[in-house]
Amino acid sequence: PDPLAILVPHWMVLQRLNGILRIRSSAELALGRRDDAFNDLELMFFLEKTIRQEPFAWGVNIRCNLLTDCEETLWEGLAQHVWSEAQLARLETNLEKTDLLDHYISALGNEQGITAQFFETARKHRSILFDIQEMMSRRNPASSYSFLFRLAPAGWFYYDEIWAERIYDENIFPAFDSKQREFHPQKLKETEPAPLRKHHPFSNYLRREVIEEFLQPWRSLSWRRHPVLNVAFAQTEADEGSIACALECYRLATGIYPETITELIPAYIDKL
Repeated sequence: PDPLAILVPHWMVLQRLNGILRIRSSAELALGRRDDAFNDLELMFFLEKTIRQEPFAWGVNIRCNLLTDCEETLWEGLAQHVWSEAQLARLETNLEKTDLLDHYISALGNEQGITAQFFETARKHRSILFDIQEMMSRRNPASSYSFLFRLAPAGWFYYDEIWAERIYDENIFPAFDSKQREFHPQKLKETEPAPLRKHHPFSNYLRREVIEEFLQPWRSLSWRRHPVLNVAFAQTEADEGSIACALECYRLATGIYPETITELIPAYIDKL
């Protein structure tokens, strides 16, 4: 089977539904219907939870988009001081359980496997390369190097498979620290490979026509074509939202905000 021919139509449905709920919850807050807005917000968090086990890295970015909608309603309610203490506690719990980084690392590992499977499939069924060209509206399949797709030795595919796998192991995963929940974009940027043009013509063509434009390693290393930073930003926003809920709970209980954020521990938040 073609590992790239996988459809995920539910992503678009979730984003559209979440967008509708975001608009409705905002309107409900404007009308003073706090509980209705909260129920819609809880439903938005539920929709985000439904794809927490998605095996693809792009699915994590969809989660980021869904969380952005949730946080817009959350912050709108916080600005108006409308959430009750019980509601804030539930919202804080939802945000504390958000771990985008682990999900993203796991998804990248899955896509590393998909990348390997792609080369296995392409080596056995060369027509997949023509299908990718047509799908991406790239060159005519009868272009100068296209005949190499059918005539190239299997070893050339193994060569490029090893190169793609090393991109993950040496250039992508070192930028993530799941234990500390940290992402180091400078490591990803500093190790971005230079254009590989010194190898045989087939490698140059296959990388230019397929890998650089389609496969996950290059999309993860390219700042313009893959929103890899979106995960780090979304995780930071979720953590900030959790702290904001704890601060509002503190204000409701004491009438003032704490002088230092550490005063929230452990009564209002487990850790920072």
